[in-house]
Amino acid sequence: MSSHGDRLDKADDTMDRVTVRMDDWQIAAIDQLVENGAYANVSEFVRHAVDEQLEADHV
Repeated sequence: MSSHGDRLDKADDTMDRVTVRMDDWQIAAIDQLVENGAYANVSEFVRHAVDEQLEADHV
């Protein structure tokens, strides 16, 4: 994985893959949101959740 120490520019349109471990119930809930059309796919959900948290933390 590449270093992102100075890559906080939101205009940077390159994306890296990140692997996370989650509880089964979390994965099932995300899958349900995707199936219901709330998000196009799991990646979109994760990007949205991360963006929301970064904004809440004023990053």
